Amino acid sequence: VFSLAMNFLLVPRLGIYGSALVLVLSNLLMSFLFYHFAQRVYLIKFEWKRLGMLLGLGVIFYAIALLAQRIDFYVGLTVKMLLVISFPFVLYKFGFFDRDEKRRILLGKTMIINLIKNH
Repeated sequence: VFSLAMNFLLVPRLGIYGSALVLVLSNLLMSFLFYHFAQRVYLIKFEWKRLGMLLGLGVIFYAIALLAQRIDFYVGLTVKMLLVISFPFVLYKFGFFDRDEKRRILLGKTMIINLIKNH
């Protein structure tokens, strides 16, 4: 109902962009409603601070990638590769990972180093 009504309002004014906007708004509304009613049936405690940090850093990294792409293809490609490689380290520096996750990361690092030494 929401999607249909919004399409009637926005498509004549904005064309295909209005339709795209309605699609995004409809999906956001549907996600919110699913979350709201599902939480009433089965409570899941989301870590909103961590999700916000992940989203915020992701948006910043995406903006940097877009800016680098405008300079030159190879510069953009290099910057994007560096961003992908550095993302977990930036998350680590910002305190994204909890103590148990840090312990598992260090354990994985140790396993990889031992594997390289033995081969």
